[in-house]
Amino acid sequence: GLLGGKVKLPGSKKIVGDLAPGYFKNLGLKVVLNEKWPEEGFSDWITLANTVKRSGADMIVALTASAEEAVQLTRSFQTIKYHPKLIWMSQGTQTEYQESVGSAAEGVLIHSSWHPVANWKGVLSGNSFSNSDFIAAFKSAHGKEPDEDQAIPFALCQGMEQAVRGAGTTDNSKISAWLKARTKAYPVKTILGDFHWDKRGLPIDRPHLMTQWQGGKLKFVYPLGEFDGTSKLIYPKPKW
Repeated sequence: GLLGGKVKLPGSKKIVGDLAPGYFKNLGLKVVLNEKWPEEGFSDWITLANTVKRSGADMIVALTASAEEAVQLTRSFQTIKYHPKLIWMSQGTQTEYQESVGSAAEGVLIHSSWHPVANWKGVLSGNSFSNSDFIAAFKSAHGKEPDEDQAIPFALCQGMEQAVRGAGTTDNSKISAWLKARTKAYPVKTILGDFHWDKRGLPIDRPHLMTQWQGGKLKFVYPLGEFDGTSKLIYPKPKW
């Protein structure tokens, strides 16, 4: 849904996070609408968009489940001429999103786990293998630039290769123990950055990257000062 409400740890009733009003209220933001649509088969995007428009919200946080949902929501806002100052989505880094909505993508913010500018240093087969190495290898093999959907599974394989190598076995329990033993000093090192986890299994000190569509390109806008090539945030979002 647009905010998602409370997020519970799978298999328990323990709340991992509470976006609405939880974290937003703590930041001094007033939540004027908390809406959730069905996981499958939802098609009434115009009605949803009008509901959001009537709320008068200046900022939209849309936790979309797929690039297609992001496309439909963007098109619906454009159709009804709803112009919030900021739209932040969880999907839309994929090239098919920008190709589908065209100039309507301008100024849309999307949190991401990966971006070409974020040149983290990973490890593969015991050797250094950075994000720039991954991009070069992908372009050589496929003749095009990778996006987040290719980077995430590659990083997962990087991590599992390190776990098997570190545990010295493919036994699941020993691999799990090795992963749980990772620390800030001895993390899993991937093209998405370094990883170690808390007791809940959530990554420690791993905030999302923030990206924004600008001029048909997905630009890296946050965090500031960590990588070369960071772009200035466009705010407010241009009208459709």
